[in-house]
Amino acid sequence: VYKTGKKVASDFYEWANIKADKKLGQWNYVVSPAM
Repeated sequence: VYKTGKKVASDFYEWANIKADKKLGQWNYVVSPAM
């Protein structure tokens, strides 16, 4: 998903950031560089 994330970086980043912060939390650092 991170590969295709480049296309929807703006939309994916926002969704990933919120999801990671609420669901993953500790995995936030993994999604952060996904931009």
